[in-house]
Amino acid sequence: MKLITKPTQLLYSLHTDNEQTKMLFKEEIKSLLEDSNKKEFEKADLIAEMFLDLDEKIDYLKYQIKFLNTLKKQLETSKQQAKEIIAKVFEEYGIDRLNGVMVSSLTVTPQKRDIKEHIIIKDEESLIKLGYAKVDEKKLQKALYTDKYNEIEPYIDIEVENVSKPAAVKINKRKIQIPEIAS
Repeated sequence: MKLITKPTQLLYSLHTDNEQTKMLFKEEIKSLLEDSNKKEFEKADLIAEMFLDLDEKIDYLKYQIKFLNTLKKQLETSKQQAKEIIAKVFEEYGIDRLNGVMVSSLTVTPQKRDIKEHIIIKDEESLIKLGYAKVDEKKLQKALYTDKYNEIEPYIDIEVENVSKPAAVKINKRKIQIPEIAS
């Protein structure tokens, strides 16, 4: 186990931008540098160790955040798949709504279809001359539905993709919580 020194504890608190903490940290570093019982390399190592310790903690947190993000994605995927499977089962049984006590109800949301356009740029220079600074696809996407369409149409192709979102169960939570019923 590492010994946490006073300068290290103060270093952890510098994020508060507190002037007293900054002053105390500065004084601790000065006293370390003025300590005649420590050799130069010991002083350098002690100061460096504070930063290495911080780097270690930052790396650990990065790993934990990555792990938690992966776990979050897995749980979200599981939740979505469960909703879709339950919706299919409800449909098999002819159920479109199931009322509850803890939750208001479970309802099946219908399958949704959407269209997504992909713009393929044929002539970037001509589009830039029309005022699209660096061919901005979002701006071009908006222009598709305005009077500018005829202006840009000769310089682009549009691929249309049908995007389908399957039916899923929606959990309608109660506005007012009902006390738990003893089993």
